[in-house]
Amino acid sequence: SIFYLYSNDAYIECSSQSSCQSVTIFSINATIITLNFTALSSFQYGLVYIQQSNQQINTQCGNELACSDASFYYNGNGLSVDHYCNAQSSCKGGLISAMPINNINVVCGDGIQACDYMDIHTPININAMSNINITGITTSTHIYSIHGLTNL
Repeated sequence: SIFYLYSNDAYIECSSQSSCQSVTIFSINATIITLNFTALSSFQYGLVYIQQSNQQINTQCGNELACSDASFYYNGNGLSVDHYCNAQSSCKGGLISAMPINNINVVCGDGIQACDYMDIHTPININAMSNINITGITTSTHIYSIHGLTNL
């Protein structure tokens, strides 16, 4: 299944087990995007692709394996992204790519292996504020940055 986000304010919630598993989400014209994955494996193996400029994105992975093995491409100039992994293994094995954006905040739950085996690619724009906040112990989490990080 593919979801296209066209409206200014877009909201998607996947609240039952495996409800959005392997779904692809494309943002076409949304400016404020809220993605809530609140059930077990609700967005496992999913794909999010956002390319528009000057958007705000809030992603919540709030249940076990909710966003595990999912890929999030936040690729618009001027984007501001908050990505929360709030449950046991909620973002395990996932990918976040945020290359040309302004700001990204990735919050991994403390002591729950929320971001184990995850790859995070931070902004390459030299004027960007690459703000990454990772809390909790992570195993084999890879963070890639060209211009340095603050608040790691």
